[in-house]
Amino acid sequence: MTGGAPAPCRQALAHQVALPGGDWVVWRTMALRAAGFPVAGGLSLADAECTAAADLALDATGVGPEERDRRAVAYQAAFRAAGTRLFLSGLPEVLHVIVGQPG
Repeated sequence: MTGGAPAPCRQALAHQVALPGGDWVVWRTMALRAAGFPVAGGLSLADAECTAAADLALDATGVGPEERDRRAVAYQAAFRAAGTRLFLSGLPEVLHVIVGQPG
């Protein structure tokens, strides 16, 4: 086995979703492991705008390359904005992750 990134996939299998703008795929199902706080706390970290942008970027069936690129850029902007909102939220769960201390 060699180091570095895995070779890109050319076609998504039934359990995968192709990423726009390239030959990479991700699994359809994933799990998020919270960093030491209850699942309910993890749900408070969710961002509806970022989720919607990700869904739109992943659903690029039948759209041209310019639209796929636009959706990818919109998702990247939504991801950054979600991180900023989360950082500024002051939620105890966030503070716990940032400073490593109970809120």
